[in-house]
Amino acid sequence: MCPAYVLMPDHLHIVWLGIAPDADQLRATKFLREHLAFLLAPLWLQPQAHDRVLREEARTRGALASTCHYVFCNPERAQLVKTWTDWPHLGALIAGYPKIDPRDEDYWERFWRIQGVLGEKSLGSGT
Repeated sequence: MCPAYVLMPDHLHIVWLGIAPDADQLRATKFLREHLAFLLAPLWLQPQAHDRVLREEARTRGALASTCHYVFCNPERAQLVKTWTDWPHLGALIAGYPKIDPRDEDYWERFWRIQGVLGEKSLGSGT
């Protein structure tokens, strides 16, 4: 699940969250890089991504929202737009929820509700 992404003119920021307790970030990153490189051609990905895993204390609702907001504000800090909400190339990717938008006032409420449902399904499936 990707609660935040921002496509900048020369790079991409992604914040993602594993649904299952045994989610494997390294395997997921490898999969994403293999499939994203083709979609972004002729642009290229750095040989080594700048990955950071959030510590346990940073995985709370407020801390995750702050991390995502920091990512969303990259176009504003780069002075590409006056406010981050004006940047057209940002959003969230959640399978089955194509219309969820971080600009919406109820975004985080909806996100956590969806995450709870998907997490329950993941635990119930035995994966």
